[in-house]
Amino acid sequence: MPDKDVKFVGSWTLNILPPTPPTPPTPPTSPPPPVYPSYNNNPVTNTTEPSSAPVITPAVIYGGEENIGDEKTPLGDIYVNPYIDVKDDDWFAEAVKMMTQKGLMGASGAENTFEPNALMDRYMLATIMYRLAGEPEATGDISFDDVSADEWYTAAVIWANESGLMIGFGDGTFRGDELLTREQIAVILYRYAEKLGLDMSARADLSEYGDASDVSDWAAEAMSWAVAVGLIEGRTDTMLMPSDNASRAEIAFILAQFLSDIQINDTAEN
Repeated sequence: MPDKDVKFVGSWTLNILPPTPPTPPTPPTSPPPPVYPSYNNNPVTNTTEPSSAPVITPAVIYGGEENIGDEKTPLGDIYVNPYIDVKDDDWFAEAVKMMTQKGLMGASGAENTFEPNALMDRYMLATIMYRLAGEPEATGDISFDDVSADEWYTAAVIWANESGLMIGFGDGTFRGDELLTREQIAVILYRYAEKLGLDMSARADLSEYGDASDVSDWAAEAMSWAVAVGLIEGRTDTMLMPSDNASRAEIAFILAQFLSDIQINDTAEN
């Protein structure tokens, strides 16, 4: 140990640092775009909230027949083609879109299929026309020997008969399983147009078609009207083929044309 005090001489620099600023809060993230229900539980995502109209009803399948589900889906102007057998460039695609959006036709046979080439029976057209009319209460009795109570088509058949659209056959049967013919469709739409009070004066000269004589007497006036207003065209330039069966795609196209004509007429009158 030294025998006297030892002094240490030196210099130090004291650096005083500013305090660390607090970490700014994380800005809130934008909410995810809304997800709206769609067909077959496949959600539709869109950044724009759809308008409140139109309200459509998704198509679902119950027991093989074509039905429309109970839950209404507000899709506005959004349309997602739910059918794997309908392409956007098919000649009937726009008609199928309209039928789907209005809840008149939907999937058939298998989920996600429209079956455009399948033929339609009388039960199904009665159901479509019933939906088109808003499904009014059918209070009458069953007038046909071959129509059972509490079937998916019963109310539609009762209404179609009460309304005079589909009156059945002389033997007291409705024959709902029979496939529709082109002239039957013309008659049903002709009667419905009459009920709506539309102008029914248009007539076409069916003699331009080589098979005009094949048109049934009871369908001649309706076929002349349907051809005149563009609902039904010849299968060829010279053949009308009134007794041919109609596919689902063809009926969708005819109904879409019919509804478009009604809308145009309503707009013109208003």
